Amino acid sequence: MSDFKHTPEQARSALVTALRSGDYKQAEGQLRRGDRFCCLGVACDLFAKLEETGHWDPEDEEIFRTADGGWGDALLPDTVRRWLNFRTVNGELFSDETSLAGMNDRGASFADLAKVIEQGQANA
Repeated sequence: MSDFKHTPEQARSALVTALRSGDYKQAEGQLRRGDRFCCLGVACDLFAKLEETGHWDPEDEEIFRTADGGWGDALLPDTVRRWLNFRTVNGELFSDETSLAGMNDRGASFADLAKVIEQGQANA
């Protein structure tokens, strides 16, 4: 039995949709910087909305905290990693070359990252 309301496939699908939606402005280097997010920050924001748990720290909005005491500022909290079924907290899907954090910080667009997530899901 899962600890989550949504399967990893549903979570990844929601992330792909959010990355393509235009609702999020892109940032680099941190999960969140003001009103901008890296792709993993979008994942944290969705986790809070869809799983109805976790939150952005009110004293340091770059930090996302989970109910189990986990947190992240540049990488995913492990709880969010497990929700998405990513290999690592930097968003590796199916190989070392596909770190979403690295691709995001090297300038890949949210649309490009959405494609990588879809490819990773197909190869999972």
